[in-house]
Amino acid sequence: MQRDLSTDDLAELSVRFENPIRKAYHWDLWAAAFIIQRGCSDDGFWDFRSWLVSRGKTVYDAAVRDPASLAEVIRGRPRESLSFLDYSAFVWEEKTSVDSCKCPGLGSNLGQTPAGEGWDEWDLPTRPPKLWKKFGWKLPKKVERTKEEENRRR
Repeated sequence: MQRDLSTDDLAELSVRFENPIRKAYHWDLWAAAFIIQRGCSDDGFWDFRSWLVSRGKTVYDAAVRDPASLAEVIRGRPRESLSFLDYSAFVWEEKTSVDSCKCPGLGSNLGQTPAGEGWDEWDLPTRPPKLWKKFGWKLPKKVERTKEEENRRR
């Protein structure tokens, strides 16, 4: 189906897919992804948000509003990281013979600071507790930081 699109349409499709992924770049949603998958790198968080977009507008909007809503969407513990690959840029590459990384689009917002309040692993049981109850694990004992260490962290 994508192979029937023009290169301009493929680039437009890529932008339309990336836009909600970029908008979901929020610490609370990253915490949810981390809890559900028992870890989530920055690249993994892009993949998770891609998967979230693939679930449709209703699921996406609910999760962005309240990441705890994912407890109702995901049945059991995922065996693999949740992700979804948009093929538009790859089809664009086939048609143009130009590397897919050069496909016009918004690009990643990795490396920027996510919206909201940051967290560390010991904060996860409270972000959000509903997801922690369903997907959480036993955390190692937290080592208390000195004020100097805490200030360096900020």
